[in-house]
Amino acid sequence: VAYNGVSTFTDLVIDKVAVPHLIVKAARNLAADDVAFRIERNADSLSGVWEDVTAEFVWHSETQTANGQSVVRYRSPLLVEPNQYWRIRFFLR
Repeated sequence: VAYNGVSTFTDLVIDKVAVPHLIVKAARNLAADDVAFRIERNADSLSGVWEDVTAEFVWHSETQTANGQSVVRYRSPLLVEPNQYWRIRFFLR
């Protein structure tokens, strides 16, 4: 597995104002350069259509680990819409 993703919610201070953000975190195998991912959103995870929203996220940080991996984080302002489902979809380039 090249990536393992999770997401968290946090307030980031931007221009001295706390703004809620969704932060998507993925552990990336540095040797797996043939794998890419996209971030998707769905209002109904059981029957809805997954929408590619990768362009709504920006790089937040990356931390190298000692085992040939890094942890990358992307962030996006949290939408006010309730009941959103998120996932990271991985695919071969």
